Amino acid sequence: MKILLTIFLTAFLFTGINAQTAVWKADAQTLAGTIRSVALKNEYRKLIGWSYAKQGSFYADSLHDYAIVYVYDNKSCTLPDLSVTKMSTDPNVQASHATNNQALVYQTASGVYLLMGPSDKKTPYKVNVSCIGAVYVLWRKHK
Repeated sequence: MKILLTIFLTAFLFTGINAQTAVWKADAQTLAGTIRSVALKNEYRKLIGWSYAKQGSFYADSLHDYAIVYVYDNKSCTLPDLSVTKMSTDPNVQASHATNNQALVYQTASGVYLLMGPSDKKTPYKVNVSCIGAVYVLWRKHK
């Protein structure tokens, strides 16, 4: 009887987790569509994106402006943090952080963004986030 009860509770728990994830995925897709339409109006295009990742990297150059967008599950991630750091051997290089007042919200999906200007030369940047979510790097020609 204990084995049957354990199997039932485990199945119930995984069903709840998958249902919440499916709801968040749908909300995240809706939020991503909104981000895409606003980005296109402002002449941004998607450079790269990661799903279910906590870090990534990209190159920035002197010809483009960049927007880094982080979409996360607001039910499971209470303190979201998006940081972008220039990859360098210099120990004085500090990370740039997005703040919560730059929030994008649609039901269970929320997001923050960070805007960057062009770099002096082609420079690698590392993106770190606090909770697993979707990260998008958008770019447009510098004006």
